[in-house]
Amino acid sequence: MTPQFLAWRTENATAGTVWWQPGSRLFTIAGPDAESITTALFGGATKRIAVSPEISVPLISAAMMMPFIAAMQINEFRFDGPRLGLSRSQIRQATASANEARRAIAAAHGRPRPSPLRAAAVSTVLRTVPVIASFDVPVFLRTHFGRHAEQTVRLLEDWIELGRAQRQETPTLETLYGQLDRVVRATADGADQPV
Repeated sequence: MTPQFLAWRTENATAGTVWWQPGSRLFTIAGPDAESITTALFGGATKRIAVSPEISVPLISAAMMMPFIAAMQINEFRFDGPRLGLSRSQIRQATASANEARRAIAAAHGRPRPSPLRAAAVSTVLRTVPVIASFDVPVFLRTHFGRHAEQTVRLLEDWIELGRAQRQETPTLETLYGQLDRVVRATADGADQPV
């Protein structure tokens, strides 16, 4: 079960939990038992639930987003400038990494090769989301993903290993992994020198 909304609990007691649902679905439930799980949890009220028998659907979706989160983690969530602080070269690198990860997942699950993401389209999304979201996107990203850099490192590493197992090349993903791993290690060691 994958949520299709962004939410975080604010420190402001009157605001409570802030959330934003950019699409029409609240959740994606995937896997061979997706239909029965959906029925058990939601009964007949499945209009806002996406159901897929393919477990690869949410995995490919995560691989589409997490390389961009990795780039933001490398930047230590400094959001100066448009595109949530990512340079054009970082967007190209994260886009290529996402495409490599998505191809590896698709190959592992016998799915067709996903349509590639385009850096120009991603750049537009990164400029637009902070304007249209109903909450402070940089604060959300920093608050939610700032605590999970080690998890992101593991995801990138898993996708690289999956790529190798599926004979899918992942050179850009490997570079992104190396950059984030150095930042995470430096942070864990308490180093404050540039990485």
